[in-house]
Amino acid sequence: MIKAIAGLIREEGVSGVSLLFINAAYTYLFKLASVFSRSQGREVFEEEWDVLVILDACRHDLMKEVVEEEDYKFLKPVDSCYSAAGTSDEWMNKNFGEKHYEKAQKTAMVTGNPYSDTNLDEKDFEVLEEAWEYSYDKEKEAVLPRPITNSAIRIQREENPDKMVIHYMQPHYPFLNHDNLSEGFSLEGFGKEIRKSVWDELLLDNITREELWEAYKDNLKEVIEEVNILRKNMDADKMVITADHGNAIGTPLSEEKFIYGHVAGLNIEPLRKVPWIETTATDTGEKLSKNKKEENKDKEEVVKEALADLGYNT
Repeated sequence: MIKAIAGLIREEGVSGVSLLFINAAYTYLFKLASVFSRSQGREVFEEEWDVLVILDACRHDLMKEVVEEEDYKFLKPVDSCYSAAGTSDEWMNKNFGEKHYEKAQKTAMVTGNPYSDTNLDEKDFEVLEEAWEYSYDKEKEAVLPRPITNSAIRIQREENPDKMVIHYMQPHYPFLNHDNLSEGFSLEGFGKEIRKSVWDELLLDNITREELWEAYKDNLKEVIEEVNILRKNMDADKMVITADHGNAIGTPLSEEKFIYGHVAGLNIEPLRKVPWIETTATDTGEKLSKNKKEENKDKEEVVKEALADLGYNT
């Protein structure tokens, strides 16, 4: 946790953080989080929907700007809600598990977020498809959205669950078309290894806020195209597009301290205010989804590459 906080909070202009500051930052954040009014936010099973699409780390103002610029009519109006969490793992824990067990039992979850490995349990869902296992792109060091789209379409057509949740990793960085702006992540080290993030690059003045925002928007546009495919290849009287959390981009916590990225337990608007868009979906049969055998082949290739990296011949 301390290492994660160290990557999020900096004194503006400082490129390195001492252990003393890391501990001080952790203590400061803990106290600050307890002072904020902790609105519970919206737990998704408290709302009515048939298909719920999660866009990881999508701020409300980001979505609103992109929808207005590109005139995505199926995403209008861009309403908002306050998420129950500030990070993906916190969101998973607050929205699934014992409290919503009965509804989750009738739900198919297709997720591209590797935090599902430690925060979700297969027995809690009708279907739990951890699509990140076969949608990780080694070259881009990112989970790609298309295999998630394919899996979601296949599962609804074959299993016909009462509800579906589809969790994409975009617009969260790494930015698919701007991979020069930051490092990605490895599946083996996800959530554990410390790599230079896009927030580090911003703090070190290696990129500008404007460059970051444009790349953030482009990543959102990438995943919106996937959502558009979904709505033409699934059936849903109510499809909701929302996010697990947002992102802070230098949000001031005091005169000297600012927050970048996202952190659990902190109730500030850039982290918690996310889109809430209601639309419909009709399966026209336009896109033929991959079958399970083809998806497993993709997964086997990922495993083979990982073993080869470790020096094993497959």
